[in-house]
Amino acid sequence: MEKSACDIEHLKFDDHHHLEEIWLGAVPIPSKNCFNSLKSLTVVEFESLPNVIPFYLLRFLCNLKEIEVSNCHSVKAIFDMKGAEADMKPASQISLPLKKLILNQLPNLEHIWNPNPDEILSLQEVCISNCQSLKSLFPTSVANHLAKLDVRSCATLEEIFVENEAALKGETKLFNFHCLTSLTLWELPELKYFYNGKHSLEWPMLTQLDVYHCDKLKLFTTEHHSGEVADIEYPLRTSIDQQAVFSVEKVPKRFPI
Repeated sequence: MEKSACDIEHLKFDDHHHLEEIWLGAVPIPSKNCFNSLKSLTVVEFESLPNVIPFYLLRFLCNLKEIEVSNCHSVKAIFDMKGAEADMKPASQISLPLKKLILNQLPNLEHIWNPNPDEILSLQEVCISNCQSLKSLFPTSVANHLAKLDVRSCATLEEIFVENEAALKGETKLFNFHCLTSLTLWELPELKYFYNGKHSLEWPMLTQLDVYHCDKLKLFTTEHHSGEVADIEYPLRTSIDQQAVFSVEKVPKRFPI
């Protein structure tokens, strides 16, 4: 068991029951090298799993690059940061090489991180769909490395990035999406904010923007010659008091409006 736990690179739940026992804490972790070689994790139609990755496993997952979780009704959080070990080693001291995250058909998922960490991931590709209990997605630290963000059919989602203390103090949060090339937001009826706080956005590499049935989201603003800012509401119905996702003047020239 110890050797397989140290050597396995791709773990799919239901295929390796002895490794699942270690993962779920049913048996002690046999070695400090346990799961060190793991590159991808797949969890499909697996019940009795409220937290996909408990905090006590984070320090072992030094090569984990891809996670896919789908059709799991029991999942409430992907990363559980509240475990007993969380008090021993802050999340800011742990980092994962995770690049790709796919979440689909998780009706009871309430948090991706619980609670949100400071600096732990450098995600590049995120696809989330049919997660009907999510209110928000990420801490702001995740924004820096994203290349693709695709979010669809999450009925209760209100904001993409979670507000932090700086925004509460009136400070402006700068988002520099220097890697982001593709942004898809589909059928998110409650989505109001990209970030619920004062912020500035830069998207120098964005080439694909696909927004559909996000009726509460303000997408563009443009500045008149008088200096006043007006909202571009078509094709979305928007409120007048929220900050828009884009300023027309800052949209890359290669991106057609």
